Amino acid sequence: VTGCLKSCEKVIMVSVAGFSATAVAVAVGLAQYDVVSTPVAALSLAVIFGSVLIMRKKLRAGGIIRGEVQGPLAGVTVVDLSVVIAGPWVSALLSELGAEVIKVECLNLPDSARGLGCGPVRGLASLLQCTAPGKQSIVLDLKTDSGLDVFHKLIERADVFVQNFRPGAMDRLNIAYGVLKKINDKLVYCSCSGFGQDGPRSDKRIYDVIIQAFSGSTMCQKGHNTASRPMAVLQFYFDKVSAMLACNAVLAALHARHTTGRGQLIENSMFDSAMYFLWPDVYQNKTWVSADGNADESCTAPTPLVDVLGGEKPSAIPTADEALKDPAVSRLRTFRHHLLFGGQHKSDFPALFTKTPVPTRQVAPMLGEHTVKIATEMGYDAARIRDMLDKKEIVSTQTLLAHMGQAGKGKVFGIVERVQGGPPFTSTVLPTVHATDTNVRTTLRNGPLDGVKVFELTYGVTGPMASVVLADFGADVIKVEFDGGLDPTRVCGAVKNGLGSAFLHLNRNKRAIKIDDSAASQVALQQLLDWADVVLGDHRAETLFGVTADDITRTRPDIIYVHVGAVLSSRLRCDRIGLICGLAHFGVTERD
Repeated sequence: VTGCLKSCEKVIMVSVAGFSATAVAVAVGLAQYDVVSTPVAALSLAVIFGSVLIMRKKLRAGGIIRGEVQGPLAGVTVVDLSVVIAGPWVSALLSELGAEVIKVECLNLPDSARGLGCGPVRGLASLLQCTAPGKQSIVLDLKTDSGLDVFHKLIERADVFVQNFRPGAMDRLNIAYGVLKKINDKLVYCSCSGFGQDGPRSDKRIYDVIIQAFSGSTMCQKGHNTASRPMAVLQFYFDKVSAMLACNAVLAALHARHTTGRGQLIENSMFDSAMYFLWPDVYQNKTWVSADGNADESCTAPTPLVDVLGGEKPSAIPTADEALKDPAVSRLRTFRHHLLFGGQHKSDFPALFTKTPVPTRQVAPMLGEHTVKIATEMGYDAARIRDMLDKKEIVSTQTLLAHMGQAGKGKVFGIVERVQGGPPFTSTVLPTVHATDTNVRTTLRNGPLDGVKVFELTYGVTGPMASVVLADFGADVIKVEFDGGLDPTRVCGAVKNGLGSAFLHLNRNKRAIKIDDSAASQVALQQLLDWADVVLGDHRAETLFGVTADDITRTRPDIIYVHVGAVLSSRLRCDRIGLICGLAHFGVTERD
């Protein structure tokens, strides 16, 4: 830590020395202002200007001065009160897509991700770099009136709020949905938990491996290879799965808010997400049931997905270090630099957007790094901020070090706080509906994506799973298959009446159409392309149907085209490539 601070001090002091020297030169030049000294003054001013630009560039590259927010979610503000992975990764995904995320932490209970994994200093562990990219950090004591007042001001300007504490915690802090809804009725409140808000296990402390066990994930791996007992996946498996599904739910709720003008509460649980995720393959043979509710024994013997879909199998399984050296992996890693603590690698966001590109977000923040900045932007004057800092109602990085008896080091961070810059924390700029708008719909009967039209040209698992999420959220999805080239998952799993259980789960809530190479089918295909808001395609379907992203977007520049493939191709940058949820609401918003 001391080395990093000395490095910071050196950077700042060299800059100050440079500014001082050039200022003296300017003073000398101006004091003797005549024809001879004019070039000296001009040169001095040029040196000062150049020094300022260089220093500003270093501060921006190092994450001290934040860049302009870009991406499809630019203008969305998220307040994040979650910890570890399941909740923070929801807001991290939103941040990667351009949302401005304010990470709220408590001094006595900061996010434990700050201590998980290696890191250059205490509080900036590697896990945090993945769950908090681009976020701003503010530390509040929500048990004090002043801390709660600052939090309420954050909520007034927020579009989304994310928390993942156990049921009842938000009620005790007086920040449950019913309370925050009165402050901001357009707020999308995302509550993540282990087993839901009620039930016999809802109040238990939950870890990923527990969800793996209760969902059956560990048991289904028993007997594979050398495993003779239940085996857990050695990663935070369902933390990340539930985070992705919750992120999709937030995106869908933002679309619904644009349509109805109202926010809503989203309740997401890791256990429910695990079952949703596992069912198409792990529980595929439990799909068809007999009259007594048990598995239907009359079904055709199940065929595993892998036997039907096939795919290239590696000749040798690479180690983690070997995998990172693979060219396909190397091109996905981005180098980022922190002014105080050096460089780091991060995997790029796995989607390419042509109209709203997603830049690499800045590194994760230090604890309380933006407390003073955000409080100032919300209208608190310097005296009030100092009073709250002294009382520990809010905490900055500088005051945190002072409380720890390291006031000298804290002064360095005080300098950092004074040179911070970037876009101010403001209220949402997303378009909102008005009561007099004739297009306002007071209800969405089929779900938050009611009214979104999706045309699916994908086979197998990835594309159909993407569109089934949209369908489950209420979108109208029409799946097209080619006569003589039906979706291979129709025969995967237990089969009854020609329908495999895997196909049922990957294509529920959809409508279906089968076409051939006749002229009438080509007309129908074009009509569906004209009808859709979103098109999902993959290489096989594009080959079968003779359509490409370029063909579609040339005639429909307003459409969202999502190409699903094993590897993102820089050649195939379609109109917009979405997350699983497709970001359909932003395409519709722009067109409307």
